[in-house]
Amino acid sequence: AASKNVTSNSISLRLDQRLNVARSSGQLNLSSLNLSCIPPGALDLRADLLNDRHRGGQGEGSNEGLKAWECYGEEMQTLVDLSDNPLQEIDPRDLESFKAVKKLRLRRCGLGA
Repeated sequence: AASKNVTSNSISLRLDQRLNVARSSGQLNLSSLNLSCIPPGALDLRADLLNDRHRGGQGEGSNEGLKAWECYGEEMQTLVDLSDNPLQEIDPRDLESFKAVKKLRLRRCGLGA
């Protein structure tokens, strides 16, 4: 059980790091994270920033000076990569959050299999 918890924490940390990169680059790379669905944090990229501000920005995984109004939100992402995840399905309403997407990568996701 401890090994599973460490793996879960590792994936959560990698997810947080990738969400931070997306906020500053406009490119959301969630490939190879063993995701079965699009994580809620990817659908509202500013929520953590607003929560950090209310906590004083001192929380674990704090967003290093990013401000909600200065970052790329989900509606501004130009690339979303979900490749190499065992996705069960994707709700089309989730994809509506990504209004500026020019590339959506879904290689080896097992969708429709």
